[in-house]
Amino acid sequence: MSAPAPSRRSAALALEQLTAEIRSELYLLLDDVGGQICLVLDRGIGGQLDHVVPGGAEALRSHGVRFVRSLRPELDAVREHRVVYLVRPTVAAMMLIAGHVMNENMAEVTPRRFHVFMVPRTTVLCTHVLEEAGVLPHVRVGAYRLDAIALDTDVLSLELPDSLREVAVDGDPTALECVTQFLLRFEQLYGTPREVRTFGTAARGVAERLARADLRAERARCRARSGGDGVATAAGPRDFGGVLPQCNLSDAADARARRDVDTLVIIDRLADLVTPMVTPLTYEGLVDEVMGGIHHGCARLPRAVVADDADETASAAAADADGDRVAYALNSRDALYAEVRDLNIEELGARLGDRAKAIRAAYDAFRARRDASITEIHDFVKRIPGLAAAYRSLQTHIRLAECVARATDARAFRARWHAERTFLEGEPAFDVIDDLLATREPPFSLLRLACLASLTTGGLRAARHDALRRGVLQTYGFELLGTLHHLERVGLLARARDATAAGLVLGGGGARTPFAALRRALRLVVADVNPRQPSDAAYVSSGYAPISVRLVEAIAAPDDAALATALPQVPGLPHLAYAPRAFSREELGCAFDDAGAGVLAAGALHRVSPGSPASPGAKPVLVVVFVGGVTYAEIAALRLLSRRPDFPFTVLVAATAVINGAGLLQTLVMEMENSLQKTHATA
Repeated sequence: MSAPAPSRRSAALALEQLTAEIRSELYLLLDDVGGQICLVLDRGIGGQLDHVVPGGAEALRSHGVRFVRSLRPELDAVREHRVVYLVRPTVAAMMLIAGHVMNENMAEVTPRRFHVFMVPRTTVLCTHVLEEAGVLPHVRVGAYRLDAIALDTDVLSLELPDSLREVAVDGDPTALECVTQFLLRFEQLYGTPREVRTFGTAARGVAERLARADLRAERARCRARSGGDGVATAAGPRDFGGVLPQCNLSDAADARARRDVDTLVIIDRLADLVTPMVTPLTYEGLVDEVMGGIHHGCARLPRAVVADDADETASAAAADADGDRVAYALNSRDALYAEVRDLNIEELGARLGDRAKAIRAAYDAFRARRDASITEIHDFVKRIPGLAAAYRSLQTHIRLAECVARATDARAFRARWHAERTFLEGEPAFDVIDDLLATREPPFSLLRLACLASLTTGGLRAARHDALRRGVLQTYGFELLGTLHHLERVGLLARARDATAAGLVLGGGGARTPFAALRRALRLVVADVNPRQPSDAAYVSSGYAPISVRLVEAIAAPDDAALATALPQVPGLPHLAYAPRAFSREELGCAFDDAGAGVLAAGALHRVSPGSPASPGAKPVLVVVFVGGVTYAEIAALRLLSRRPDFPFTVLVAATAVINGAGLLQTLVMEMENSLQKTHATA
């Protein structure tokens, strides 16, 4: 409960509306419990609440919260307080809660009642776990819809980092339901988009769920208008008894008339697995890669990096110190960070140098004036706090940039970048993978490059695939066997599908692989990109443009040829293109059937023509939703599109999480215990 939330005053949409609604729901839950409360938070939820409750602990105290605890096996003595849990709907969390309830009630003459609110929704499985443990009579179960947090003025995150594994490996659609519920709330606040586009299977699943939800809501409203007579009969939901009127909802009409969002694009991460495997070269992306990740808008930085006496807008999270590291907020409240976060690393040093000269010039200009008036002196004194804060921020980012530069200047980093570029251009660089294996580099560094090789060459030929598996297991241990299986299942580390693909890999050209077709159609690799004055999305990695960003760029392009050529190569056919609309009586009749998804037919390929913006002089808003996570490179590239005068939209990004390649691979780990190592260690 410490990191300052970003300023949202310059947002394309008034994201404070969403944040305020989520905050109000939290306060209502706490006020309904009443009394003195001990709030127990699951891992990560505290970081999310930082963005929802700007007042932190003081704001919660005004709603009865006296203590905030992390969810652990032991619950501190809270006999005098009512216990409220905000937890993810996981079996592990429910087992911990069941243990707390049993331990606390064993010492009580009158059993206490606990309040469990699952984030963002309840599940039957979790309720069943509490029931099987015998504690459900003592537990109030509910949901707290902490759907999404605004990480910045143009980025929303549902903070579901495991969503890709859950959907693609476990077959669990919970993440899709969470995205759907978020989008339904988003539509209520900002109106129904004029057009919806999807890329990938999971994206299509979200769109179908949205359509079914709209069908059910419209059917319910039509029933209400008709008085409900005869609508629900013994014949089932498809039998309307001839009384359901053909109606266009005024609510829907009002939403479409308001329409703060022009176009909604939903992208399945599986439609572009290449981008997370590529090393970003933007400042923000490299901080995420090099400094251990950015979580909930904060990075844990070495104390030596953070400027002394940093102000609350930059380092209010210092109270979360862990050893030699402190939490440091990275968002647009830091004006310098907002300016430099999307810069290519080649431009970063020069920009920081210019800012240092500007601050020094401001001090020197005033000191050189011997005849300054009282008013001028007073005005400068008022500027001193801002200049001091800017100077502290500059010191921090210079030190942080030095840490990043040390990593990027290393020979290993440059060799890896060249290997990635070689694979992206369709040439083999398997010797680099062999070298990483021989030198026992960290396993996920090796696997990340191997996955990129597989994705860009249409899969590894059988002999190379088997040799890689054997080498990984012999070098790092059989514990990675399950992880390799997950990588194959997702499609990150695949075998060549046929002899032709295997021959192409052997020949090194990759000329007929899906990625090669995408590379040509979408111009994914740009040789002459200018990282210092970028005009192309490829600047984010000094030559490679993310597939997802090129798809967004293509749907607004005046020529449909590139999109028509590329779409058959994007996984997850068919891709959808449709306009939300009023439904016919027949469509309302199948609202509760799987056939309800039939209202979303694969649309003809066409260019998205932007509608009228919500306010004069502004571009219409395009919302891009990533199911499975978005990278900082993609965020930077989409921001560049928004700034370009020839791109007709302002882009807002929403995602299940902000990820990088290492984090994505970590979510696919299958934990396997090696008892042999334990025996050897104790011998």
